[in-house]
Amino acid sequence: MDVLITNQYQETTFDPVNRIHQLTAKPATIRMSDEGFKEMLIDWKETVLKTHPTYLLVNNRFLDFPISPTLQAWTMANIIPALRLDSVKKLCFVMPMEFISRLSLSQLSYDQAQMIENVKMAYFDNLERAHEWLLE
Repeated sequence: MDVLITNQYQETTFDPVNRIHQLTAKPATIRMSDEGFKEMLIDWKETVLKTHPTYLLVNNRFLDFPISPTLQAWTMANIIPALRLDSVKKLCFVMPMEFISRLSLSQLSYDQAQMIENVKMAYFDNLERAHEWLLE
């Protein structure tokens, strides 16, 4: 497992054997600004483009940051195109515990699914099950 990014808000890893690129949001996201959110996603996108993974796993169980409609629109315009790599076959989200974050993330995830063709997408509340699904 290669650690690509680690900071107060996220850890991003890449498993070169199974080709799984995983972003794990940290509880400190409760103190994150809109700009911090954008920086986190830009950094994530850059690592996706460098590694050309087969599977993307976004572990947002501990994300405690409400995503505004403005940030949703920004994400759709600036980040989602990275998911259109030919190498990406599956994308899954492990959803957070916080209800409000879950609502905003669910909308963002739905919007993303509408923009990404030929990629299977799923949602889990369990990290282990998400890994199993990716490797099925």
